[in-house]
Amino acid sequence: MNVWLKVKNLGPIEEFDGDIKDLTIVVGPNNSGKTFFSISFFLLTTLGAPFPYEGVKVHLKNGEVTINEDLTDVTSKILKALITSYFGIDEVKKLISWGEKESDIIFNNLSIKIYEDNTVKVEHPSEQKPKVKFKRVEGITSPMYNFVGDDVIETVSPTDEVDVELPLYVFYYDLVKEYFPSVYLPAERVTLATFTEPLLNYITNPLYLPPFVKPIIHNFLFVLAQEVNSQVLDNFSFSYNSKTKRVGYSYNGKRVPLVSTGTSQVAYIELSGGNEDIKSMVIEEPEINLHANAQVKMAKYLLSLLGKKRLFITTHSEIIPIIIAREATKRGLKEKVSIYEMRESNKGRYKNVKINIYDDGTTDVLKTTSEEVFNALEEYIS
Repeated sequence: MNVWLKVKNLGPIEEFDGDIKDLTIVVGPNNSGKTFFSISFFLLTTLGAPFPYEGVKVHLKNGEVTINEDLTDVTSKILKALITSYFGIDEVKKLISWGEKESDIIFNNLSIKIYEDNTVKVEHPSEQKPKVKFKRVEGITSPMYNFVGDDVIETVSPTDEVDVELPLYVFYYDLVKEYFPSVYLPAERVTLATFTEPLLNYITNPLYLPPFVKPIIHNFLFVLAQEVNSQVLDNFSFSYNSKTKRVGYSYNGKRVPLVSTGTSQVAYIELSGGNEDIKSMVIEEPEINLHANAQVKMAKYLLSLLGKKRLFITTHSEIIPIIIAREATKRGLKEKVSIYEMRESNKGRYKNVKINIYDDGTTDVLKTTSEEVFNALEEYIS
């Protein structure tokens, strides 16, 4: 299922209006809004699921759900909290483009408006209600529930009815089910390998989380696979200790105590990709600190995840979209890929332009890169 994403007047973004396919790439220069896209898309496909934010108050009885508050109001309230946390800001109005009165984020039929009076309002809220499998169990002191997918909540309670808070995504499951659970790999991942011990403790222990660290930056540390053989870097393998939140690196089977930042950021991507439970990945700049040959292999690796995961990628690299377009065409996957370029408008902000993929695997020229470099790359790759 493809979804439609529309963003207007959000930071440097004047407008983005595009079809989000199984693998979507957004190319653009610095400060063109790519991180705004990444965070917004992760927010919309998780609705706060990785973090213990306030939920929706409901009453459960005999397999029925009664919502005890206005869903529009509570959705607006929770999304405001999520937006400030995910973007690391204290007021949502700071996201509105300079000179504008409001921002819009639309994800299929879910519409979010941010106003200059620092309010957030959701239009067209969900009408979906989850189904409940209710089981009474004597001896437990408080109710427990587990969302098992397909709109079903399994509830265990010492009584026949109970009041609980359910996470927001439960009520929008039809919207997010193709993407949830999702993982966000920000550009800041490149620094994690060089953090000192105290900073690493801050990141891995939310109780001591300092205000300058956004929880979204290190979310991926909690979903990495245990071990993978690298498809991007020859002879490397990566392992992950979920208790210490540390990644191990091996080369030709021998442990390597220290690696480059390029290698470490690849490890985070491939260990995330190796988690079979993750349905979608939001990746910023998969090319960080990689040689051109490794960028080619990274592009091929990302394409190999199609069918297992949905990918939303932002990049500065010409190589990533060129290789993915060519390889997708060869493999008959062209219709599952969409490429957009952020180009400066006459307002000094950025709008998206769809980059066509042709039957021979070539694409439209990326205008925000040097046309000579782009054409030289096309010729070299062909």
